[in-house]
Amino acid sequence: MELIRATASQIVKDTFILLGLLCVLGLFLPQRRELLTGLVFGTLIAVLNFRLLEIAVRKFSKSANPTRFLRVERLKRFFIYGVAFTVAVRKSGIDNASVLLGFLLPKIAIYWDVWHKKNILALQEKVK
Repeated sequence: MELIRATASQIVKDTFILLGLLCVLGLFLPQRRELLTGLVFGTLIAVLNFRLLEIAVRKFSKSANPTRFLRVERLKRFFIYGVAFTVAVRKSGIDNASVLLGFLLPKIAIYWDVWHKKNILALQEKVK
């Protein structure tokens, strides 16, 4: 369980690092207010959903009916994404594409983390 918590915390940290980098890059673009608002909004929703996924993984082993449990948890997360995107579409001060990019930031952080660890292991093998 501690491995799950540590891994999730590292992914959330990497997500916020990527968000910071994208925010710095977004400062040089026109319409940066809408872009940055959408990026931050999408990232916060994605991190919330990632934390809900972490909690669901920890509770999974204690569930009496795991298939139904997973289905309900997945529907909760999809509902949150749907409500968040609907709010973003209806709100004029939020860029929709940047909200979608914010939704994808935890996934990008996971791939970045895996790629980074793989390269570190490869370098350690070359040194030996």
